[in-house]
Amino acid sequence: MGFLLIVVICVLCHLVNSVVNLEANHRANSSLGGLVVLGGAEIERSESRRLHYPDGERRYPTGSPSDCDAFVRGQEGWIFTPNYPSDYDDHRTCDYVIQRLTPDTCRVEMTLNDFDLEESDHCLNDYLDLRDGQQGVLCGALASGTKKQLQFRSGQYTMTLRFKTDKENTGKGFMIQLKQVPRSCGASNIPTGPSACNQYMDTFTGSASSPGYPNGYPPNVRCAYTIRRADSRICKVLLEIRLLDFGRHTGGPCRGDYLEFPDLSRTCAGYPSRKIVDFLRGSDLLTFTFVSDGYGSGKGFDIEILQVPDSCATPSPPPRLPRPGDSQPCDQEVSSVTGHFTSPRFPNPYGTNERCRYTLRKVDPSVCSVELDFRRFELEYSGPRCSKDYLTLPSLNRLCGSISGKQLMELPKDSDYVNLYFVSDSFGHGLGFDIHVTQLFNTCEGTRSHGPCDQEVGTLTGRFTSPGYPTSYPANQRCTYSVHRVDATVCSVELRFVSFDIEYSGEQCSKDFLMMPDRTRLCGTTSGTRIIKFPAGSDILALNFFSDGFRTGRGFDIEVTQRRNTCRVPASDCGGEVTSSAGRISSPGYPRYYTSGLRCHYKIRRPDPSTCTVELDFRVFDVATSAGCSEDYLQLPDQSRLCGSQTTSKALDYSAVGSDVMTLTFVTDSIGAGRGFDIVVRQLPNSCSILPPPPSCDVTISEERTVIHSPNYPEDYPADALCVYSVRRLDRSVCQVQVEFLDFDLEPVPDCGSDFVQLEKNGERFCGVQTPPTAVLSFGDGDVLRMVFRSDSVSSRRGFEARVRQIRNSCYRPIGPANGRHCGTYSDAMFTIQSENFPLLYPPNTDCEYRIVRQNPTICQVELFFSHFDVASENQAHCDRDYLEVKGARYCGNRDGQRVLVDFPKNKNELVLQFKTDSYQQLSGFRIEVKQLTSGCPPPENKTCEQTFSSESFQVISPGYQSGSYPDGADCRYTVKKSSFQVCALQVKFYTFDLEQSEDCKKDYLDIAEQKLCGRMEYDSVRTYEFLEDEMLIQFHSDGFKNGAGFFLLFEQKTC
Repeated sequence: MGFLLIVVICVLCHLVNSVVNLEANHRANSSLGGLVVLGGAEIERSESRRLHYPDGERRYPTGSPSDCDAFVRGQEGWIFTPNYPSDYDDHRTCDYVIQRLTPDTCRVEMTLNDFDLEESDHCLNDYLDLRDGQQGVLCGALASGTKKQLQFRSGQYTMTLRFKTDKENTGKGFMIQLKQVPRSCGASNIPTGPSACNQYMDTFTGSASSPGYPNGYPPNVRCAYTIRRADSRICKVLLEIRLLDFGRHTGGPCRGDYLEFPDLSRTCAGYPSRKIVDFLRGSDLLTFTFVSDGYGSGKGFDIEILQVPDSCATPSPPPRLPRPGDSQPCDQEVSSVTGHFTSPRFPNPYGTNERCRYTLRKVDPSVCSVELDFRRFELEYSGPRCSKDYLTLPSLNRLCGSISGKQLMELPKDSDYVNLYFVSDSFGHGLGFDIHVTQLFNTCEGTRSHGPCDQEVGTLTGRFTSPGYPTSYPANQRCTYSVHRVDATVCSVELRFVSFDIEYSGEQCSKDFLMMPDRTRLCGTTSGTRIIKFPAGSDILALNFFSDGFRTGRGFDIEVTQRRNTCRVPASDCGGEVTSSAGRISSPGYPRYYTSGLRCHYKIRRPDPSTCTVELDFRVFDVATSAGCSEDYLQLPDQSRLCGSQTTSKALDYSAVGSDVMTLTFVTDSIGAGRGFDIVVRQLPNSCSILPPPPSCDVTISEERTVIHSPNYPEDYPADALCVYSVRRLDRSVCQVQVEFLDFDLEPVPDCGSDFVQLEKNGERFCGVQTPPTAVLSFGDGDVLRMVFRSDSVSSRRGFEARVRQIRNSCYRPIGPANGRHCGTYSDAMFTIQSENFPLLYPPNTDCEYRIVRQNPTICQVELFFSHFDVASENQAHCDRDYLEVKGARYCGNRDGQRVLVDFPKNKNELVLQFKTDSYQQLSGFRIEVKQLTSGCPPPENKTCEQTFSSESFQVISPGYQSGSYPDGADCRYTVKKSSFQVCALQVKFYTFDLEQSEDCKKDYLDIAEQKLCGRMEYDSVRTYEFLEDEMLIQFHSDGFKNGAGFFLLFEQKTC
């Protein structure tokens, strides 16, 4: 047993010595290029700037990158603390970055072979932070072989583990094995091919398509398409949309099926087209999203992706200084501790089309932050994206509008200079800018050498003392005192001067001094307290102590207290306003936690009269929960309150507010604790339920023979046209209409997705330049047949001309001897209809009726899904041999996968499907899945209507106007009362007026001041009627036979 134990110990010692020797060999062998290969993984190390001195001590030059950082690229790898297995050093920060192996790798298995760090409460001293891997913080001594399961965050392709030590007490450190586990994501997260949901691309070119493309995508999906930047010189991606077919979209906002891009824009129609999208600042990932609702679908989309080379703002060759002879020097450079950047011709306004480069060169490697003092900054404001005149910072963040005060700008550790760029367009201009620049020493986190005087406070309370305190501090000191923010609620730090005695050198403190974060200097003696604030955008606050080579003082002893809930938000950051069709509102300071005592107002202004609905998309909503939302809450315009979490979107209506401005109010109590909210606001155009229609290209045909054509024919038709050609049955002897195209020239697009003519009864679309065949359509149970012409916004052509003829005596045309059989009656909400003998051949000479009985009064439609449909026909447009007839529309040929919506006949509870065949050819027939629907049904019509008006202007709309026609037997009375005694007349503007025409208006009519109106009136025509009394009666009457579209009228009372 003892012998076995000795063998195990020897093996372990050999393993440790091998690892140590491997690391030592790596340091000595520069040919490895900074790569250590362990367990098949590449671990990129930063050892090149570690210096070895003759005394054996290892030191780190100021400004060098962290020498212990590592990058794990393979499936397996090892990470160690510095000096392992000897004790690690004080004041170390090491980042171990794990690069995700493949998109289907979500889990990393971590094995602690050796782990010994300083033990402390809550691991505040020395620790290994695993929070980026969705675990906690480790410290102390842990058993060998302990395993942890780390998880990549959704959408991220790296994971960072951070090792950090304080200024005292060290340990042996750790030796950890990391192993990435392929195929460890949930099944729904793994891309399975080019047509899968959630796709990933990291090459220069590629493609993306909807799930199932081109055979239709499933309902209720939300797919993310992630593009990883392939090269640092790429900032833009070109999306070439080769096909986009979402089926049911007919114009207006994209709310059902759509693609959403990083700038929150959506698209759901129109192709081929191109779109340029930008990588977000500071991110190598770009994601666009595909969303489908629960209804039908089209083919989907197919997009070619190109990452645009050299698409970033041009960096690089060393910047030039203004050359002698430049009439208007533009490029500027600062290479000293302080300096100025000014716009061209400052203090006069800058000009148009300026392109200026401002170069800042570091004066010392320890400079990683620069203070920008905006003494004047007035550029033309062009929205949050600053698309016109702007100043671009090294972070690619753009500045425009008015800015004042001071900001910190971070500089990269590994570059000696950075460039800022000023751009103006060819239109507006502003007063320009004057920016004072100050370079800040010792601001490179984790890279400066820590002398005996450098001190840090990373807890709520701490203490700073001068070197040697309470004895006099030595000469020639340069010390940095850093406060690290403990959490997001801390914005202020209280300094209490227990003792302060530094050599006094006048008001300028030019000899020994303590420099505060705002650059003010303290010397001499002082006491009491001071409040200082963390710089904007930074979690580190630094004080600097300097002493010269002469006289010294006793020094200082300062108590440090980080004060929670001190992040007061300026009034300008509290609230906001959205005036365009899309915008964003967020809680003050988001994504930091919001503070206490807030009352912020967010205004949403209606952009145009056609917008009635506002959609709030809650990307993040985390507000402290309380009973009745009485503490922290977001109050909506209807006075309802939201708190806790919110994930579903909400719709607001301007009509409910009664104003063109909606106000949301965010209120927090005296505590205030929550992440806050980030809400995308979309104002939906054309979302009002009733709008005065624009001048129409609709045509109603009631003649036996006529010729119709596209708008402007034979000139090019307009863009975005939507014309409905309605053929009204001439008399009861007419059951069919013949449509013969005489000329035809529409934009040729596959599947006729852009410009097209569509026949309502059989659903066929025609486009291109080939003349469609002559079509014969049946009225069925109705009295109206419709043909629709639609054009998109891209291109226009000559259009079409067609002859329309109503065929008399066309109501009875049987095919072959009829069996006259009743083949089934169905009344369930869902059922299946099959042809006889299905899936075998149906019999010849069939005349079969299938009756669908309305299940309940709320049913208004039937959905027919042809899961299989194969009926013989020589001409699918005419269906003159075998066919299935539904409400006058005939279906034949192969129609697998087609979905048809059919309305129940008015005032009937039965819908009849008739299947007729001849004796020539038999096929497999059909299988139809049927659903009875209540969605989209109009409310029951109110045939009685009585209203009174007394305002100066008002609208009158016929009953049933929204559904397309007024009901039979309507009798409406509209009483108009004078708004004042000065009113003498009533003016009527006719937006729409379409009542049944009859002699002396005896059938349907509108009676105004005992004058009857019927038939049609021109759009926007005006009539004026005199008030004979203080009231005027207007009556509307319809009989029980033939109806029109109705009327939409605007009334205005006129004074004498």
